[in-house]
Amino acid sequence: MHNQFIQTWLKDLPQFMDSSKFHYLPYGIASIVAVLVLGYWLQLKGRSTWGKEELISRFSSRISPWTLVGKVLVYGAVFAALIAIAAAPIRTDSHDEIPTGSMQVAAVIDASGSMAKEDYRDEFPDENGVTYPMELGPYGRRIDMVKKILKTQIFPAIKDNEFCMSLFGQEAKNQMECEFGLDKALFELDTQNPAWIDVNQARGDGSSDPVKGLQMALMQFAHSPAPQKQKVILLFTDGGMDGDGKDLPKVVQAIQNTHIKVIVIGIGSEESGPIRTYNANGTFKENLKLDGCQDKDQDGACLTKLDKGGIDKLATTLGATELFYKSGEKLAIDWTHKLGGTKPVTQERHVYHSLLITCVALLLLIELRGLPFAGRRRRRR
Repeated sequence: MHNQFIQTWLKDLPQFMDSSKFHYLPYGIASIVAVLVLGYWLQLKGRSTWGKEELISRFSSRISPWTLVGKVLVYGAVFAALIAIAAAPIRTDSHDEIPTGSMQVAAVIDASGSMAKEDYRDEFPDENGVTYPMELGPYGRRIDMVKKILKTQIFPAIKDNEFCMSLFGQEAKNQMECEFGLDKALFELDTQNPAWIDVNQARGDGSSDPVKGLQMALMQFAHSPAPQKQKVILLFTDGGMDGDGKDLPKVVQAIQNTHIKVIVIGIGSEESGPIRTYNANGTFKENLKLDGCQDKDQDGACLTKLDKGGIDKLATTLGATELFYKSGEKLAIDWTHKLGGTKPVTQERHVYHSLLITCVALLLLIELRGLPFAGRRRRRR
């Protein structure tokens, strides 16, 4: 622990100081010593020449050589700290960030009916910090988690770059053309516009065809040509591919030709469960029942779970990075590095503040040193 403390302390030391300022240090210390010693000698001489010992001992404290030593140490330390401040100590911090305007990021979001499954209700506390009551409507759905990941993990990494978004089900919907910045996206998410990112917002019967969403992302990039920018597609899905897949090879070829990075993010629980439906007033209606469901419970309600195998296959075909959201955890990825186009950024911080605080504290200490004994001297008189 002792070694760890030393390493932390050394890490916080300034990395640049104007060392020429320290040439004045010995002259300053010598001057301080000379002035204080001269003052000490004049005090002793004045007392012995003009003072009466019985009055001096009664109304003033004895002059001690240790007081002189203390003053020399304190004023010497203050002078040394002032020299250090004058040397303008600077600490340099380096980190990577995505340069402004270097990327186009397209979010392709699965808006099929299965994204309404409430796998994350316990992860979405309301304003009072408690779990949202079941009787107040849909909450903590898979598509709600997509919104949360966008806002808390992805948007901070891609700020000041172009962003576009599409939803897909059986067909795809161009929800937001590529535009600089995240003002529109954040406004919609912050105002919780349910029609902006929600299930069954793309045309179709509630089924899922991610190829349609990928085609829409490619079209959005074509509408905002920027060949010098790194293009990234973020595909959010719970799996399943209800389309015929005949256009998938063309999509893969287009992605490869334009060097687009694709990240596939699996959303949903691997535990099979029903999709709850609600009345207009938010009360529970019934679990969803559809004739085309492949998996049903004994009451005929549709059951759904994360199709990990389907996502694996799709990610492999696309040559994509594959991620799966685990409940209660952040996605295991460094977005700044993975999205690409990073640059090293160096920031300089002036670190004289602690030295200045030390100077003030030492001066207060030396000037107020007799305050605790004032009452004692009054009682003695």
